[in-house]
Amino acid sequence: MRPMPRLSIPLLAFSILYSGLAAADLQPADRTPPPTARECLRLTVDASDIASFGDHGRQHYRIVFENRCDSVRIVYWCAEHPSKTLATAPCMRTSSQQAGVAAPLYAVVRQREFQWTFPPGTRIRYVECNESSYPTSDFRCVAPGKRP
Repeated sequence: MRPMPRLSIPLLAFSILYSGLAAADLQPADRTPPPTARECLRLTVDASDIASFGDHGRQHYRIVFENRCDSVRIVYWCAEHPSKTLATAPCMRTSSQQAGVAAPLYAVVRQREFQWTFPPGTRIRYVECNESSYPTSDFRCVAPGKRP
């Protein structure tokens, strides 16, 4: 049997400290926590002019929903403009008592992209819910079978 080498106290302390630092490098303490349910969906909207439309007052909107959680998110989105009535994807004005399950609904597993043309200044509104509830037209989430 070979004798174990003797380590001096300072060398032993350094080796313990170094092994702790190496372990910290493998599993960083500053990992970002998983997103909460309200942070699961990230919306990106890019609006750009369309040369072929001339001066018809329309822009190309690229609307991207990115799911950053492990569960499917159910999304309802619509478009509104401060001074114009929109013919496509308009937001419906409903009270809480009249609101029902919104339509159309979209499931976002990882990413979902939409492309539309709207007048400049159009705002995109949305509501997201987990896979066990549905968005309503007044931007809330309800469980199936429950009336808002």
